[in-house]
Amino acid sequence: GADGRVVGVAAQKLTGGKTDNIGYVIPIQIILNVIEDFHLTGRWAGVAELGFTWGALESEAMSDFLRVPQDRTGVVIRDVSPLGCLHKVVLPGDVLLSMDGERVNNNGTVELAHRMQSCLLCFEYLVSWKAKDCTTRMELLRQGEVREASAVLRPVRAKAPRFDTIDCSPSWFLVGGLVFSRFASPMLKEVQGSTVGIAQSVASAGIWSFQREEGEEVCVLLRGLRHHVNRGIGISTCQEVRFVNGRRVYNLRELAARVLCVVREGAEFLTFGMVEREGPASQREGKTGHIVPSFVLRTKEALAAEHEILQMHRIPGRMSEELIPLEAECAAAPRCAHILWAHSGCRDPMSARTQRDAVRTREEARAEALGVLRELEALSFTARAEAFAEAARKHSDCASHKVGGDL
Repeated sequence: GADGRVVGVAAQKLTGGKTDNIGYVIPIQIILNVIEDFHLTGRWAGVAELGFTWGALESEAMSDFLRVPQDRTGVVIRDVSPLGCLHKVVLPGDVLLSMDGERVNNNGTVELAHRMQSCLLCFEYLVSWKAKDCTTRMELLRQGEVREASAVLRPVRAKAPRFDTIDCSPSWFLVGGLVFSRFASPMLKEVQGSTVGIAQSVASAGIWSFQREEGEEVCVLLRGLRHHVNRGIGISTCQEVRFVNGRRVYNLRELAARVLCVVREGAEFLTFGMVEREGPASQREGKTGHIVPSFVLRTKEALAAEHEILQMHRIPGRMSEELIPLEAECAAAPRCAHILWAHSGCRDPMSARTQRDAVRTREEARAEALGVLRELEALSFTARAEAFAEAARKHSDCASHKVGGDL
């Protein structure tokens, strides 16, 4: 600064084209917060974040629709992270009028004064410069009513890890020459100049979307290593993977576990459902109700080619180190569990759970079973085992209900 004090640290410079002397500086307060984090914990936890997305409120019609008073300005909240500090504190459709006493303009800026001068900054700066455990105060408009809210804001994890070696490291799973990974922000830089790009939908889902539950990631098909087992599978862009053999997967670990289980079960095909870059999604339900996959491998051929593919491309193993324990877990002896619904037509309608004869009909028992099945299918792969056990304890009329249906 003019008085000789450090105001920031230059981090990047924009070069090329007609630009010159355009640099990006990290403010000194954020640098001090990082140093304090390292001093206290030995690691950097990240900067505090809002945990919601917002939109400018420059449309008069939108302002009138949201019942914003003529003398007030603000921005409209679009989405709120379910894992963030502001979950249920602010709601989509709320209007943020002010933050820490600073009026928020319709374009998302706040006017800050310093030494007889003023400047316009994005209101998010009021949060990002703060040290940990500082409270942020907000004034909100909800359905025409002004209300106050406050919270201690912390880093909010996006679906895609952001910083190489800090919150992400290379992870992969390979089968039949198809390389799967979790999308991370550093990938955007790595693919520059590569023959394989990243679909816009993948980048948007990873960078701008919040995790809806712990462990959720954007799992992607990164590339294909040429081999006759995957001939005809063209991969021009990195695409999101959502289904393996018809079952939804929510992260790379679930994808790897699902593939290993399908192999153990001896299925003839491995199928993968993708999300395309644009246009109609390739994942469609046919008239029979079956999900039509995007890519298919013959399971035995993919396994037989594995050693050759690894040797040809000098890859140390078919999965990264943190996934290796999955092989032992999936190879363990299979377990069986069930949920039994007794009905009035049974030879023995006595319920071991209630110690009374069941009065429901066969059709009613079937309807209850299908309802529980749909609830379980809607859960992530890793959450189903615990949910199944809980459903067995709650619904099963077999004596095994005491142990979650385990036989």
